[in-house]
Amino acid sequence: MPTEQQEMQKLELLKKYKDLLDASIITEEEFNEKRKELLATKLDSQPNSSNTQNNNSGNRTTTDNTSNAKFTRQTSSTEDLLRYLNNQQKGTSQQQPQYQQQHQQQQTPKEESKPQTPMQGTGAYGMKWYNFIVKFALFAAFALNAINGISFFFGLQYGSNGSLIYNVYPNLRLLDIFYGLSMIALAIMCLITRQALYWYKKKGPTLLLTLQLLNVVISIAYLSIFSSILETSIKEINSQSNLSISIIGTIILAIICHFYFKKRKDMFTY
Repeated sequence: MPTEQQEMQKLELLKKYKDLLDASIITEEEFNEKRKELLATKLDSQPNSSNTQNNNSGNRTTTDNTSNAKFTRQTSSTEDLLRYLNNQQKGTSQQQPQYQQQHQQQQTPKEESKPQTPMQGTGAYGMKWYNFIVKFALFAAFALNAINGISFFFGLQYGSNGSLIYNVYPNLRLLDIFYGLSMIALAIMCLITRQALYWYKKKGPTLLLTLQLLNVVISIAYLSIFSSILETSIKEINSQSNLSISIIGTIILAIICHFYFKKRKDMFTY
């Protein structure tokens, strides 16, 4: 008869096989096959009482020897199974984190790809000038152009002498209205350019350069027509308004921005 220790070993084998099945190390078919082998081993290890009673002493000796040989093979097989399961359990403890990680990856829903947010991926170059333009310069330009546009449109730049000046130079009134509307249009363009740069639009640097060039062209046109209406030289007008200094400064900024954003053109791809 198998001892209680042997029965416990078989139960332990079944439990370890079940753990391997739960960890997906073996398949359910392999588990059922191993379970049948263990049950078969248990049945074979039980002696046949009817045969034992009917056989004579000589046959009983032969049966005992055969049973001992079977028990030895079964014990050896049990030890091999225990050794195999111990090795498998060690391998399972090493493979378990990988299995859990794969299981978590399958359970975790994939995150939807999100669009690139502003200020991501600044490339290999510094972005301080970009941040200055986007966060301050274009907002300041919007405010100044809007104020100048309203002022020239209503003739507020002359103060209380506006009516007198327009009576002497009636064409100046039309020029100031045109210039005021142009400044308001440039103010709106400042906001459009700022948004294009902020979202890394491909047209952003082009809009900025266009904005600066339009500012220069409109200023030069106003200075020339204003000089013609007042019948005076541009030099005299510039000495009072410093308009040409503003024009030169805008040209320099346009050149700087052109080369600055040319080096970073790969960032503006939308």
